[in-house]
Amino acid sequence: MSMRVAVVDIGSNSVQMLVAEIDDGQWRQLAAAERITRLAEGLRSGRALDPGASGRTFEAVEDLAERARKLGAERLWAVGTRAFRLARDGSAFAARLEHVIGEPVEILSEEREAELGFEGAVLGLGCERGRVLSVDIGGGSTEIVWGHDGRPFDHVSLPFGAVVLTEQYLGRDPSPPEDVAALRAAVFDAMSTTGLIRRYLDADEPHGPLIGSGGTLVTLAAMAAGLDRYRADIVHGSRLARSVLRAQCVDLGARSIAERKSIRGLGAARAPTILAGVVVADVLVDVTGAEAIVVSDHGLRHAVLRERVLALGVAPLGSIGPLGAGLGQGGGEGL
Repeated sequence: MSMRVAVVDIGSNSVQMLVAEIDDGQWRQLAAAERITRLAEGLRSGRALDPGASGRTFEAVEDLAERARKLGAERLWAVGTRAFRLARDGSAFAARLEHVIGEPVEILSEEREAELGFEGAVLGLGCERGRVLSVDIGGGSTEIVWGHDGRPFDHVSLPFGAVVLTEQYLGRDPSPPEDVAALRAAVFDAMSTTGLIRRYLDADEPHGPLIGSGGTLVTLAAMAAGLDRYRADIVHGSRLARSVLRAQCVDLGARSIAERKSIRGLGAARAPTILAGVVVADVLVDVTGAEAIVVSDHGLRHAVLRERVLALGVAPLGSIGPLGAGLGQGGGEGL
């Protein structure tokens, strides 16, 4: 049975869409797209979403949903992350978006967001054996998951991401060295005292790879590769070495936002927040002692798509691989 389906992942910084065709248990990506909307802009716990941010996000979801349907998507699903959980009107905003999607928007719990992100990123790289630590640096939070043999069993959601940290520490442009140093110190203090990371490092077994997913890390990988246009086949499985991350911190820290926009691989919309994102990645490598972050183009949206398709029963349970051959790796339209 052949079927076209789509998932929209509504994050704190971006909205991402994935459209795929499923035929006899095989996956083929038709399109992938991203819009930077900064839904979490100015958001604090218990406050309402900024009207401008929610307006941008609503328009982006409308546009991506229309594109998915033009590509023949018969079912369209959407999930929301930290911004929806944090805002007092997060559920109401999700209800508005339901009219666009045609299905209820699932507001993911911290645990479910971490588990789906882990499944998408880690299994997408074929890391189904041994110990793995994964990270997704989002706009409003940073999800770290410790897993073994392809299954997550411990996670932490740190209450900061690229958007939140930019607002808190990098309000001046260009960012003075003392502001970047204060940001680095705050992230280091949080990560070095995180119980999950301490347990991972103290465990009596070999350390596995540090795997990264999400918009910040795939952007850093695209920058490292000097890509004029995003190519998932190059980014997926690439390595961001410790030395590369440190060099990116120095380079980005020396530039104004306008100057960052000329960097190959960095879209203009991510230029304001990418410095905070690379600092988080660099600190995590320092704290864990990892030599590099292995970047996965796959993520939460891939895992959601697989979960929903299997629930529909359009293919025998287990007949579809963790993410499907080729999904997100060079097929269809890049982000």
